[in-house]
Amino acid sequence: LRLCCIASAFALIFFVFSVLRGAPPADAGRSITFLFGPEDAASVAETAHTAASVCRRWMKDGNAGAGFFRAGAVERITPEKARSKDLDEAFAAAAKDAADSDPATFVSQLDDAVAGLRHQPGMRIVVGLLNPPALSGESEESLRRIIEFASANSVRIVIFDASGTKPAGDDLWSQSGSASGGAVVRSARVLDAALVSIAGSIPAFANTQPETKEEAAARAPLPSDIPVKVRFIQ
Repeated sequence: LRLCCIASAFALIFFVFSVLRGAPPADAGRSITFLFGPEDAASVAETAHTAASVCRRWMKDGNAGAGFFRAGAVERITPEKARSKDLDEAFAAAAKDAADSDPATFVSQLDDAVAGLRHQPGMRIVVGLLNPPALSGESEESLRRIIEFASANSVRIVIFDASGTKPAGDDLWSQSGSASGGAVVRSARVLDAALVSIAGSIPAFANTQPETKEEAAARAPLPSDIPVKVRFIQ
């Protein structure tokens, strides 16, 4: 009986530490996918540059993988497979092709992007860069299902509003970020801050800009001195 209690005690301690350390380990791998959508022609170049800059910093971590979608494509492209060797040119072409795409196409590709990261290890993030549009009833329902799926599979959705203004359908687009553990941001600087907050353990993202008190509080470590009491019964 005593041995059984000891075994149970160790099982309990292991469970508690597993909960406290529930985040993926540093070497678990990290994946990010960039997805471009409809936006004004005037902002396309800046959006592409923002995505390329973030992608470069992400790939500085040896365990991190990155990819992006071209408009209408169903296959994720890694930077190594891009037709252009220059990341800026590859992202600029992808953003330009997607600028005139319809909202339904973006939602469909968002579905593919989230589903494609489902089985990847570690942190998974999909960054959608577009002027978030109003959605039809069918596309809105599809987006709701994608949000639920992303949340259930721990895939973070980050929406970058290229217009820098409050988009139509703001509640649902905002929900895509908040419900999945991601965010909706409206500037390149805030996008960096959001990714720092979500994936702050990535060396390339550490200390890219001064940390605010709110960000520090959001990333406060879990306490390591939680007492664990075990009672042995003879």
